[in-house]
Amino acid sequence: MAKSLILLILLQVGIGTTDPQATLDIRALPGDRLENTGILIPAVDELPIPCEDIPNGLIVFFNGIETGNVKQGLYIFSLRDCNWKRIIGV
Repeated sequence: MAKSLILLILLQVGIGTTDPQATLDIRALPGDRLENTGILIPAVDELPIPCEDIPNGLIVFFNGIETGNVKQGLYIFSLRDCNWKRIIGV
């Protein structure tokens, strides 16, 4: 007779804290200098295509050669539109 084991693990990850208040809780440590505080978004020289290979909500910093409407800045991928949307420019 086959037996099944179902294991459900719910995690919260804390960086700079032992008491995370969200799925991912990143906090600056006391005494950290301002220039060392924050997150670094992956930089790319071109925005990836085709759309079926890109997860919805992927965020990248485009640091490549600017052409047309593609300027340096943060982009988020929308699977619904199969398009990159610029959310913050430089």
